[in-house]
Amino acid sequence: EPILSRIDRVERKGRECLVHHADKSVTRAQHVLVAIGRRGVYRALDCPGGRLDKVQSRLYDPQEFARKPVLVVGGGNAAVEAAVALAACGARVTLSHRQAVLSKPSQENLDKLHALERDPSADVHIEHPVSPYVTTATMKTMKSPEGPGSIRVLPGTVVARIEPATVTLVDGEQQETTIPNY
Repeated sequence: EPILSRIDRVERKGRECLVHHADKSVTRAQHVLVAIGRRGVYRALDCPGGRLDKVQSRLYDPQEFARKPVLVVGGGNAAVEAAVALAACGARVTLSHRQAVLSKPSQENLDKLHALERDPSADVHIEHPVSPYVTTATMKTMKSPEGPGSIRVLPGTVVARIEPATVTLVDGEQQETTIPNY
């Protein structure tokens, strides 16, 4: 029977494996399959509030965020695909990334991002996500009935803190930008 649990480590002891759970329990097994995707570990936000339950590392259903403000943090394909999928489904997206220029995403993903920045009604979708962290595609049928979302890109910013109702970003000149966070 499958056990859904956060695993801290797997240890070999003789002919068996000891699977150490986050709750300090241990499961003994003869075989362990570690199926963590292509990368397995995402970068956690190192800021006050970065471990709150509302902070997610994967996007499963972008429609869940229609008409809501959403902060996406990162500068690679995962972040750009999440931002595009969310905006295509009606979310009001702010994309924060540390560098002054987005240089890691594919040109195709950058074109989609810029199209939505210019025109929130642009016919843009993520049909085949490149990133393992965006686990759903978006299509024309997923548009929000309330209208299009939007994307605002804030380059050169980092998350300073996450609070119940706001997120504060800081740029290289220590200027703070506070955005809604519900």
